[in-house]
Amino acid sequence: ELLVEAETLAKFSLVDKAAARLEEALELDPERVEAYDSLVSLYLDRGDSERIVALGERLAELAAEGRAMTAWERVRDRLRDEGYTVDGDLLAAPAAAAERPAPLPALLPAVPWWRRLTGAAVCPLRRLFTRDRCERLLTRNVDEPCSEEIGGAPPGFEAWNGTYAWRARFRVRVDEARCRVIVTVRVRVVGAIDEAQRDGWERAIEAAWGGQAALVWGCCCRGGYTIAANLVFVDSGEHYVVHAGVDTAGLGSWGRGDAGSLADEFGRMIGARDEYFVVDGTEWPSPFTSGAGVMNNPAEPPAARHFELVQRAAEDLLGAGCRIRRLRRRKG
Repeated sequence: ELLVEAETLAKFSLVDKAAARLEEALELDPERVEAYDSLVSLYLDRGDSERIVALGERLAELAAEGRAMTAWERVRDRLRDEGYTVDGDLLAAPAAAAERPAPLPALLPAVPWWRRLTGAAVCPLRRLFTRDRCERLLTRNVDEPCSEEIGGAPPGFEAWNGTYAWRARFRVRVDEARCRVIVTVRVRVVGAIDEAQRDGWERAIEAAWGGQAALVWGCCCRGGYTIAANLVFVDSGEHYVVHAGVDTAGLGSWGRGDAGSLADEFGRMIGARDEYFVVDGTEWPSPFTSGAGVMNNPAEPPAARHFELVQRAAEDLLGAGCRIRRLRRRKG
């Protein structure tokens, strides 16, 4: 439906809206190769170098897996023009990525502190003199080691004590035009599970983590970039393999009917640590305490601290000074 809508919008020269529909389709299903082909056509026709580069980075990953080859081949020459080194399906960024040039360097020195200035008076001037169009689409893949040591479990729960290690794997995409940060985790499910159960997982996790916080940085989105969670089921190229079973037993083993109890498992996937008993020397309430946060009680919303790795990935893309702000969700 989104692809058809995008095609109709493009026919009426509504390029930005058509591109937004295609991006939305790819958020829902990154395997839709035809959406990449259409998106490449729109960006190439418009000469949108920044979005072509961001899209090219995603296509390079897919091409390395033998997918989206047509779309990848169409953007390779443009990536070379932008200073990227392209060797087969491998893509390397320019050795030194320069800041966007300011037209009046004598009046506005290109120093780091200037790019972090915000405010009702400063932001319009900064955008005027630094050519900040607020249309960038920036992507970073995260794959970082995590560990925690749990202790202090009371009698009957001693099995919870121990040292645990895993890797946080996800993709962060900053969409300046839509004021959004999309956190995507790709999952390949092993084991019998029906569509309704899988949809239950997806809806529950995306509702638990999406729209709960915003990334605040710079002048482009004064209210912050709303953080959206995106759980995607794939047949290959996964961040995690999840075994579908009767009960949830950890990050890689989910209960088919446990949709309402998986928010903390998603939290571990994006780098959040458990918060019960004693973790790494810090005391926390007993598990499932009301008001203690999602990493203690999966029925609770996440706190700003639970987005730490997301914040760090965004800073790699945007620059220093990012912070996470909790959002108050409207009831109903």
